Amino acid sequence: YFLASVSAKLEVSPGMEFRAAYEEAKLLVPKAQVKLIDRPVSITIARMWAAISTWDKLKLCGTLVRDSLSLPTGEDLNEMVESLKHSDAMTDAILQFGAKYPLLLEP
Repeated sequence: YFLASVSAKLEVSPGMEFRAAYEEAKLLVPKAQVKLIDRPVSITIARMWAAISTWDKLKLCGTLVRDSLSLPTGEDLNEMVESLKHSDAMTDAILQFGAKYPLLLEP
């Protein structure tokens, strides 16, 4: 639901990042070998869930519920995407998330 909702607001379809990567790989000289693989999200979530404490699980659930009740508008999402293009915001977000849940950054 969330992905479909965000995709609709941004007017993009899920998986566009994979299509863009594929198109870019075709332009490389020598050509890059492209393997279309992705780990199921259920595995990632199960590993993350197992890594954190009960208290962190409660905090994470509370944060997810709170944040899901206030999804940004399509315009806000577009602004967020543009800011991600021009900064290292993703790394900053991961570091902030890791500061709150340090066990998630462990291998």
